[in-house]
This record gives sequence, C-alpha cells and structure tokens, in this order.
Amino acid sequence: MSSKPVVLSEVYNASNLHQIPVFFLSRVLSSGEVGDWKNNFSDTQSKQMDELFQDKLAGTNLGARLKYDLYCQ
Repeated sequence: MSSKPVVLSEVYNASNLHQIPVFFLSRVLSSGEVGDWKNNFSDTQSKQMDELFQDKLAGTNLGARLKYDLYCQ
C-alpha cells in the first residue's frame, strides 16, 4: 500500500489550500490552453506584452520556439 494518499492528505490539511475560495482559484489558475493568459490581460497589458516580446524576443531562437505570433496575437 502506498503512503502517498496519507502524505498528500497531511500536506493538504496542514496548508491553507482548503480555505482559498473557489472563485479566487478560478481567476488565478489557467485553463491550460495555449495563449489563455491573454484572456486575463487588459487591452493595455496585452499591447505592452506584445511590445516587450517584439523588443526582447522577436528574431531569437526562444521567440521562434514560443510561437508567440501563432498563439498569442
């Protein structure tokens, strides 16, 4: 028998996770979809992120791997 369920239960009970309201968690946690973070940004924040990406990552290997143009614009 594995002790993982007992350990996880102890960690959960010792933490304050059970006290965090569900509505708060739903605002903080992502849906897991690529580019979903943009739904939590204002138009101004989104424009700032696009400008920062262009300034810092456009034309780099990391920028190409992130596929920012495909998923986030």
